[in-house]
Amino acid sequence: MGDNPSGWPIELTRRIGTAISDARTAQNMSVVKLAARTTELGYSIHRVAISKLESGERAITVPELVILAAALNTVPLALLLPRASDDKIEILPSNEMPGPAAIGWFTGTTGATPDGVTRDGSMTSRLALTMSLNEVEERLGWQRHSLLQAEHGPKVLQMPEGLKAQMDVTAQRAREMIESLEKERDSIIHALTRIENQDGG
Repeated sequence: MGDNPSGWPIELTRRIGTAISDARTAQNMSVVKLAARTTELGYSIHRVAISKLESGERAITVPELVILAAALNTVPLALLLPRASDDKIEILPSNEMPGPAAIGWFTGTTGATPDGVTRDGSMTSRLALTMSLNEVEERLGWQRHSLLQAEHGPKVLQMPEGLKAQMDVTAQRAREMIESLEKERDSIIHALTRIENQDGG
């Protein structure tokens, strides 16, 4: 863990190791099977290494965190901050913050930062816009599905007239929402393009 006098790296390593073990156990997955899954995903982690990670015997690398999250059918942040509902998490050495705020800092979805830390908005603006774009695209998918159901449901199921009228209203609302979301999506894409042009990339 280096010469760092703080116990923070050790605690962080243990927290991640416990999260890996808990996720694996919850899925009735052996260490051998988890190791095999990492190989299937293209980045092998030996079963002995996984055991050492789970016990906190050694620190995890970023590639290991990413591949293990995929192998465990979760997301990397769920292994890094597995108990986000906890009152306080030592997010930096001797620097605690509420679990939900820590999630916000890691994802950039809120303005939360650890004590004594500032945020350069230019460094996170592209991330924030990309996350907004993802959310809009997901909502568009839901609305398109809703429209499809509303437009084809009455024909297929031979619904009564009253229910058909209700489905027509639902379809119209979905169309309006889709139009609104498409405008929002286009605006976000325009903003992202502007940032990329400013950055020269």
